[in-house]
Amino acid sequence: LYRTIMENEYIIEGNKLIAEFEGWKESNNFLPYNISWGWLMPVVEKIIKKHMTDYYNEYDMSYPESYFVTIGSDGKYCSQGTSKNSLIEATWIAVVEFIKWYNNEQINNNR
Repeated sequence: LYRTIMENEYIIEGNKLIAEFEGWKESNNFLPYNISWGWLMPVVEKIIKKHMTDYYNEYDMSYPESYFVTIGSDGKYCSQGTSKNSLIEATWIAVVEFIKWYNNEQINNNR
């Protein structure tokens, strides 16, 4: 039960982070970025276009049902997620990690 609560909190916080990146002032706990390509891919496209990064996904034959997703440019701003569950989960993790990096860069640049 504890693990499920922690996972749910991680998903909720990640979805809120994405919503803020998208310019939402307020967001609720039921955003579907982690389960909907229709919600997630526009965010990936925004990251790629606005921040001139690349999007890669690989299927690792040595780990069935495992994906490696990178959002970054030449690995310099690499954010990655692996998932034994689904490609959308791995992509969602990479988006969340990229946004965390991006937000930290904005804070550091404004100092």
